Amino acid sequence: MIQSIEQFVHTFARPETIQRAKTYHRQGNVRKLLSDRKGEWKAVVLGHEIYDVHFTIENDLPKTYSCTCPAYEAYPGLCKHLIACLYEYENRQAPVKEAPPKEQKGERDVNRLIDSFADLFEVEATAEKEELLIEYVVHVHPAKMFVGSGFVEIELKVGIDRTYVVFDLLKWLEALEEQRTYFFTKNFSYNPDEHKLSDEDQEKMDLLLTIVRMREDDVSFRGERRLFVPGPAFSSLLSNINTTQLSLVIHQNTMPIKHIHFPDERNTPLQISVMKTDSGGMLLHWTNMETSYYFGSDYRAILTEDTLYILSEEQNLVFVKFFQRMQREDGKLHIPHRLFEQFYSYVLLQLKKVAKVVIEPEVEQKIQQHDLKATLYVDEVNEQLNAKLHFSYGEHTFNPHEEQVTNDDYYQIRDIKQENQVMAAIEQVPFTYNERGLTIRGEDEMAHFLLFDLNELAKSMDINVSENVQERIYTPAEMPTVEVNYNQQHDWLDINFQFSGLGEEESISLLKAMREKRSFVQLNNGQYVNLTRDELKNMSDVLDQLGREHVESTSVQAPLYQAFQLNEEAAVTISDKVSRCIQDIESPKDLNVTVPTNLEKIMRDYQKNGFQWMTALSKYGFGGILADDMGLGKTIQTIAYLAKQYEGRQEGKSLIISPASLVYNWQREIERFAPQLDVVIIDGNKEERKKKLTQDAQLFITSYPLMQRDEELYAPVVFDHLVLDEAQHLKNEQAKTTKVVRSLRKRQAFALSGTPVENKKEELYSIFSIVMPELFGSKRKFSDLDNRAVHRRIKPFLLRRLKTEVLKELPEKQEIIQYTELSELQKQLYVTQVEQISSHLSRAVKENAFQEERFHILAGLTKLRQICCHPGLVMQEEGGRSGKLDFLLDYVEQGIASGKRMVIFSQFTSMLAIIRKQFDERNFGYHYLDGSTPVADRLSLTQKFNEGEHSLFLISLKAGGTGLNLTGGDTVILYDLWWNPAVEEQAADRVHRFGQTKQVDIVRLVTTGTIEEKIAALQQDKKSLIDDLIQPGETLIQSMNPEELHQLISFN
Repeated sequence: MIQSIEQFVHTFARPETIQRAKTYHRQGNVRKLLSDRKGEWKAVVLGHEIYDVHFTIENDLPKTYSCTCPAYEAYPGLCKHLIACLYEYENRQAPVKEAPPKEQKGERDVNRLIDSFADLFEVEATAEKEELLIEYVVHVHPAKMFVGSGFVEIELKVGIDRTYVVFDLLKWLEALEEQRTYFFTKNFSYNPDEHKLSDEDQEKMDLLLTIVRMREDDVSFRGERRLFVPGPAFSSLLSNINTTQLSLVIHQNTMPIKHIHFPDERNTPLQISVMKTDSGGMLLHWTNMETSYYFGSDYRAILTEDTLYILSEEQNLVFVKFFQRMQREDGKLHIPHRLFEQFYSYVLLQLKKVAKVVIEPEVEQKIQQHDLKATLYVDEVNEQLNAKLHFSYGEHTFNPHEEQVTNDDYYQIRDIKQENQVMAAIEQVPFTYNERGLTIRGEDEMAHFLLFDLNELAKSMDINVSENVQERIYTPAEMPTVEVNYNQQHDWLDINFQFSGLGEEESISLLKAMREKRSFVQLNNGQYVNLTRDELKNMSDVLDQLGREHVESTSVQAPLYQAFQLNEEAAVTISDKVSRCIQDIESPKDLNVTVPTNLEKIMRDYQKNGFQWMTALSKYGFGGILADDMGLGKTIQTIAYLAKQYEGRQEGKSLIISPASLVYNWQREIERFAPQLDVVIIDGNKEERKKKLTQDAQLFITSYPLMQRDEELYAPVVFDHLVLDEAQHLKNEQAKTTKVVRSLRKRQAFALSGTPVENKKEELYSIFSIVMPELFGSKRKFSDLDNRAVHRRIKPFLLRRLKTEVLKELPEKQEIIQYTELSELQKQLYVTQVEQISSHLSRAVKENAFQEERFHILAGLTKLRQICCHPGLVMQEEGGRSGKLDFLLDYVEQGIASGKRMVIFSQFTSMLAIIRKQFDERNFGYHYLDGSTPVADRLSLTQKFNEGEHSLFLISLKAGGTGLNLTGGDTVILYDLWWNPAVEEQAADRVHRFGQTKQVDIVRLVTTGTIEEKIAALQQDKKSLIDDLIQPGETLIQSMNPEELHQLISFN
């Protein structure tokens, strides 16, 4: 049973007809829908023509209906015009109509699906659209006396077989944009279903609509048939236009256009003649001035007869100057004979860009054109430099600083543009002008001119200097050199600077001048030395690398490590012994040293290369940082190195310092890979630790916390080798632990860290101040270096390999961000906390106490992150839902069912406690590790997990983010985000590391719209810092300004 108009339409009409009817209705084609007293409805519908529709309604359904369109009579069912009217009727009744019965919902859904699929059948109909003909009528109001006075308007005519005037341009353009019908006359209407525009015309309509949008506030424009066209849009409007579509109206006269020329000096609009007058002068005549119309300076257009010229910017500039003068002179200009040569050079040459210039033959024969040759002659007389400038055109030479005499026999055309360039260059030099020409006095001024200014002037002119001037410039017979040799007796570098033809005293003067960054120096014989020349600049760079404040000799000494920096300088010659050192460290695989026999088949090639690098550094007394990616085996490389150092000898002590959680791991790995070495763990009470340190062993292992307490125990001991594991623990140079470790007496040291730089480059300085303190010297000197300079200096002494480079067979690591929503309670807590922080922040800024209040603000940020985890972390009671915890529990349950083994990290142990409670309630088996877990138990827990016990491992990020091997897992879940991505990377690489055989999923849980999304963005910025310094930072959260913090806490 039909109960609605919608059902009625779908019962008696085809889907494609319904779809077209909806388009008609949407475009507003239904006009004048009215009802009479009898209840009969009438409407006018715009289609190919104008059609009349009649219908009556009874019980909310059509009873009788008709349409005057051909389709209504020719085909069964409803036509699109009638359906469009029914939809319009239904719209008007909508406020009072009741909703359709619920049982009809399924049928409505089917009808809507049919409607949507009906779009697919519209393609064929679209292809049959007729292309509209558009005519562009351009009304030009030419410029007269003032070049800016002209303007242009446009009107349109549109049709198929014939065209009709568009009386309301705005409505026409809007109809095109919104795909609505536009009524022209009773004989023609635009219908988007039946008509289309060419691509070129569509572009022009878009341009006109843009112009209209610029005038939207101009009420007077609405309803107009003409549109003002701004100058910049005019040439775009004419591009690709068919001249048959274009007509110009000037002074109410219509002028058809046959040709349009865009900027091209081969097609010029003006015709100019030049002829001799009886008085001996010249007459310039703009011969086609009366038939030329200039549109104005904004339009850059000239109409001449049936051709329209669009000028380039340069052409337009020339024409504007010409037009303004010729309008006053009525198209004719008289030129005196004495000014014609100058007029030709300045004016006629430029006019040829816009005009065809015809010169009387008698005058043409006297015109000479040659290339300009400019020459500067320089001599020294009476302790001053004299210079003269000459311009030459063929055989005609003159001084531009002197008045020129007109020649009656010929007209010499001058290159004014090039002359001006030469004169501008001369004016840059501090010459004094007098009767002798150009002069320069004073030793410094003369030196600067000969060494620097002449080189600049030579770019614009020829330079001719006398012999005595040439002798004032120092030109060495041989290139200056820097020789670098290795002094084995003192274990340093001997560096010798040598200058051809100069003695020790003058050579030292040159070096001092270089150190003072002077640009030149004068020798005892009066010669000037240009210190900015490449070969001398290179020597200056060597002095910079050495960092010497004072130079007292041409032979200086430097530590061996500086050989790497000096080797990059062009002026340096390195001895064979120094080259050998550089080669050994930069290409350690060529070093004739092998890993211990028992490790030959265990270690990978890149690990052997790391071992050789450590051995090479040790050979020359250097320390370094092994900064391999987490999981690449820094431990085994170090053990191999230590084992090699003790081959064939028993004496000598070495110390390994690590986090407390890794002390026993080191012991186990040494017993596994180097059982021949005696190992002592420094633990127990202080007396026991003191006693253990005196034992007869080769390797001693302690932790950073114990080292901090045992400073005096280590004071008398000298270690052969010092190894600092997870050396990022020493990133703060002012921390007590760092100071204690720095005070240790050692012959050589290595630091191990996958993230030697976490937040700022000063952390790198802190580590190098222990393993190789001489590399940077003072903190002030280090701070003066940019990232690139730091990179160059540390490059030989820091080795970093990434998993992607060396472990091609390591399974992939897939990083996934899972977005979760805050619960309602979390949202309330979050908004309240944001308001508190924002208020605190604003007050701190207002009271100029931002730095003092930074700690409290940061504490508030931590509270925001806790709210994202669970409301129980900030409330007295544990109750309340957490959107993130709900997601985790579902994810874990599905993961267990599919056989996944998951390691879950959180930085909040209170959050881990809540998760544990939920796991216990669901009988999920799991392991748990946080900072309170005894060190000895940690190894046991990881072994059990790797052997398959339980599918879940809950770990505190700080306690388990480093050192652990959890290759038994295949999924890492980071429950909450840390400011520093390096910390998260370390945690993830507990699972994705050497020995892993399965693909590892790294899942980050991020709460949408919160600070966690902002942290994710910050992390992307931080990741570039290590690359900047280690492989050619990040602004820590502590260094954010108030505006950045406001942005960070904004809640979406």
